[in-house]
Amino acid sequence: MFNTWVLSVNTNEHLVERKLRVVEEISQHPVVADRRFPVSNELKSWARDEVFSALRGKPLRTVVFHTGASEPNFKAWPLPKFIELGRWLVNNCDAAVMLVGSAEEETMCQPLVEALGDRIASFLGCTIEQTAAVIEQCALFVGSDSGPIHLAASVGTPGVGLYGPTNYVRTRPYGSANRVLRMEFSCSPCWCAIYDWERFVRLTSQRLRCSPAKCLQALEVDLVFAACVAFLNAERMASSDLCQDATEHKERVP
Repeated sequence: MFNTWVLSVNTNEHLVERKLRVVEEISQHPVVADRRFPVSNELKSWARDEVFSALRGKPLRTVVFHTGASEPNFKAWPLPKFIELGRWLVNNCDAAVMLVGSAEEETMCQPLVEALGDRIASFLGCTIEQTAAVIEQCALFVGSDSGPIHLAASVGTPGVGLYGPTNYVRTRPYGSANRVLRMEFSCSPCWCAIYDWERFVRLTSQRLRCSPAKCLQALEVDLVFAACVAFLNAERMASSDLCQDATEHKERVP
């Protein structure tokens, strides 16, 4: 039992849906996924106070950044591009950035913190529950293919996912209120699961030579900024307080 290699795996199926199919097959009953991450009222109150304090009483739009990833050279968007994106959001969208991630990312993120000054607040090193609570209080999440973007989807915060070598169909944030940005290269996605054996063998040597990942490096700031503007303006469509048009931002940012 459980010793047969199964070849009929759909490599272009989201992992959540694949796991649900397994459960349905075992239970012989339809399964409905509960996508909400439980955030206690106590944590909601804590996060609300922390974010309000970070805004210093100003009516700013709150955008969460997560700059890290388990394999930074392959899955993390370059930090200088996060810095540029942060400046554009601050200057054009009257935004403030809430930074989430592990405590180990603090040194790496220091240039971002210094660049945005009083328009960024660090929540690095918070627990998973605290991080989810902070993300829930914010208007938008921007990050790479890593855990926090899935937290954002699970608390209902729209997300812009920055993807490179990984198969975005399988690991994109689950739900419709999200957008994945990626560059279509002939060799992508090269981050293959072992069960996609032929592709794994064909691309492994190429992936090992491509560090940092060229497809992620090629994802430009203006494309990410435009996606952020679309989400933020959709949130405030009833208001005249919209971001500057994405086609004009380069002339407005020093």
